Amino acid sequence: MAFKRPDYPAVLTKTNWDKNKGVVAKMAGATGVGDALSKLEAAYKAVDWKKFEIASNKPNPFSLPKLEAMKKAAIAEMNGNAAKLRATAFAARDAAKKASGDLKKNPLTKNAGVICDQIEKAADFMGVGANSNSLGGYIQKDVDEAKNAFDHTAKAIKTKIPSTVTALKNAIKAAGNPTNPKAWKAAAMMTKCRDLNQLIGNVPKLTEMGYDLGMDTAKAKAYFEDMKVYASKECPFEDNKPDDAKKALAAVAALAQRAAVF
Repeated sequence: MAFKRPDYPAVLTKTNWDKNKGVVAKMAGATGVGDALSKLEAAYKAVDWKKFEIASNKPNPFSLPKLEAMKKAAIAEMNGNAAKLRATAFAARDAAKKASGDLKKNPLTKNAGVICDQIEKAADFMGVGANSNSLGGYIQKDVDEAKNAFDHTAKAIKTKIPSTVTALKNAIKAAGNPTNPKAWKAAAMMTKCRDLNQLIGNVPKLTEMGYDLGMDTAKAKAYFEDMKVYASKECPFEDNKPDDAKKALAAVAALAQRAAVF
């Protein structure tokens, strides 16, 4: 799941504290809670949360170098403004904890002490959420989510070409020699050609994105164009045209052989 910036809870606003602490608590003197909450609100607003929303704002067009730059920017924000937020949140927590103990000693300010308990809990939660362990995990998860589909395609290119070539070669045998439109279609030649062509056709795209597939992009582009007609037509020749059928079968067999070296 993509990172979602935390909402700022109402209990951590100075406005809420001033409204609910009560007249007696106000008369009792400064507790430091209001000042701590003001600083906490400012620290929260200073964080550029969008830098952590990597999956929702992934590069378009996608590229691994751009994604890596986004990750570095998120880490810098984590170690900068988010770290300040963490320290400020814990300072507010500690101020609320101290004030709670003092306010609960007087029955007339006990309710304000209960609010301080709520502040303490919420501020601690915010501080923990802003630490490097929490945010670092979210950053990596967002990076992984942003590139997941492309990683999957890259893995398929590296691992599925041999089995897809084998499937095509089996279809060539099933189509027969000589072949005909009915046998060609029954062997699902178009599907087998398309499966292989999709894998190889993605090589230039992913290489441009920054993936190292160890494959020649020029050869992949040429292969894609040569296979396109067989991958897009249910049968590339008409019935009662054995020469065309023979040429098509030979061409696909040659393409299957070419793909075997990728």
